[in-house]
Amino acid sequence: MSTTWFIYGRDKEDYWLCEPLVSSEKKVDNMDYHMKRFKYHVYQLGLGNLDNVHKIYLYQGFRVARCVLKDDTVTVELFSEDAKRAWSQSKRPYVSRKFDSVYTQMSSDPIVFTKNPDSQSVEH
Repeated sequence: MSTTWFIYGRDKEDYWLCEPLVSSEKKVDNMDYHMKRFKYHVYQLGLGNLDNVHKIYLYQGFRVARCVLKDDTVTVELFSEDAKRAWSQSKRPYVSRKFDSVYTQMSSDPIVFTKNPDSQSVEH
């Protein structure tokens, strides 16, 4: 299995981006570390800070997690019990406050956030 962790993205036409958003060989055995980085990108995606991206994926030899932004909904799928544990236990990145002011979590498996009707506008 590959030791490199990747966060890949798909553009709004659903093509893979030419380069991964992140690739790292640091802390290869620490899923919590990489899940925190993925969580940061999930929040950035929801806040409209990833230009022309509507899906992101966390990989380490296989798909660990996927996030899809569609309309006013952010959906996160975690593909193993280890991934679910890492998501729930990893520290929330600093952008979580802004994300929480825009979105409300509606379910936990899959994790679904919907945009608050009274939140300030976020461009998609």
